[in-house]
Amino acid sequence: MLLRLGTDSKAVQELRELMRRAGYPLPDMSLFDAELDRCVRAYQEDRGLAVDGVVVHRGGKTWPRLTGEQVVDLRPDLSPRAG
Repeated sequence: MLLRLGTDSKAVQELRELMRRAGYPLPDMSLFDAELDRCVRAYQEDRGLAVDGVVVHRGGKTWPRLTGEQVVDLRPDLSPRAG
């Protein structure tokens, strides 16, 4: 599920809790409002992630960073190899 500006769900409440643990003072509510959008963008920028204000619930790159989970990139490695 994509969490972004305007989303209203329990997943946004989870995101807000994770953001509070990361040091962002946000109220407990289920709406992804402008304040949460600014905080998500700041978090993404501070950690070198793509700054888009979008969080994939239990996926993507922002959510795992917030939860301490390992990010797994399943895309094939297409770089040339010496050999």
